[in-house]
This record gives sequence, C-alpha cells and structure tokens, in this order.
Amino acid sequence: MKIAVFGGTFDPPHLGHVNIVTELINSEIVDKVIILVSYRPPHKTEQKVSSFEQRCAMLELAFKNLNVNNCNKVEISKIEQERANELSYTINTLKILQEQHNNDEISLLIGSDSLMQLHTWYKAKEIVENYKIITYPRPNYIIDETKLLKKWNKLLVTQFLENCVQFSVISCASSDIREKISQKGDVSALLSNEVLCYIINNNLYQN
Repeated sequence: MKIAVFGGTFDPPHLGHVNIVTELINSEIVDKVIILVSYRPPHKTEQKVSSFEQRCAMLELAFKNLNVNNCNKVEISKIEQERANELSYTINTLKILQEQHNNDEISLLIGSDSLMQLHTWYKAKEIVENYKIITYPRPNYIIDETKLLKKWNKLLVTQFLENCVQFSVISCASSDIREKISQKGDVSALLSNEVLCYIINNNLYQN
C-alpha cells in the first residue's frame, strides 16, 4: 500500500486540507492518507493552539465523507499524543509510522512553500533520503529549481520536481480563518458545516 503522511496543526482543518487529500486519493497516487496531528508544533511554541482533542475531533468531522462505507482512505493519527513530552519533529514520527506499516511505502506530503524550506527542517537530509516527498501547489508559492539546487543535489531536486502534483487547490489558511472568526467574519465558504458548528458550539477562536 502507498501511504502519504500529511502533517500539520490543523487549527482548524479547512476545505483546503480536504481538497488536497481528496485530489491525491482520487489521482491514485496513494491509496491512503494519514493525517498527522502535531501535538506540540516546534514552530508554534509561543502561539496558543486549540487542544489536541479539539483538533482531532474537527479532523474527524472534516474528513468523514472520505471514509464512507468503512473504506478507510483517511486515518487521523493520534500518535504524537503518545509523545506529549517531545516536540513534534517529523523524522521521529515518520520512523514510528514506518515501523507500524513496514510493508507499505510511506511518503511525506507537503506544500510547495514547505518544499522551499525543507532544508531547514530537523534532520532534513535523513527525511529526503528515506521518504518520498510529494508536493502539492500553494497559491503564490513558486517552486524555484535554482534555489533548490543550492540546498540539495541535482538527483534529489529532480525527484522533488517529478513528485510535484498538479491540481487545483482552495486558497485559504487556518490563521486567516481564526482571525476572521475572532472578528465575527463569515468563514462558511472555507469550512465544512460540521467543523463550523463544532467551532461555534465550543466557542473556539473568540476574543
């Protein structure tokens, strides 16, 4: 089985996230996507983040339509909760997932903005040497081959570019959604009805 690991804070999970996963599965590039929920995001240590349980609950609501009839195309992984005393470094979790799926091919799904910054990640070289990188487009983020070649060898850059998927994406960001909600703005076009109701019922992102 081919499995893509899609990590993030998902605070909240929006239709852009759902669109990316849906397109990837429909393209048959992978058979399944594991949504990896960061417990303690290393790049957001000073930012207030909704509880792990709340983010997982919203993800279950956001992706429930992709798991109709028990097809299990999407799995919400809570593995990082077990490592609550550690920062959520991608390489460490990928190793654990590979052990759990030792007969499967594990890939890492990231946006084009993350690809351009991948060299700054913790143990980035180990990540790219052991796991396929699948990159989806992000609006206003251009993949610059010249800049990549300054950080990676030509073979790796060629692999990065070959594994860039081309499909339409919904332009939205969780940070913008949180800001709009705090300002009483309308975010109904950016969230599933179920996730929006959860946010309202749990009074999330309010000032």
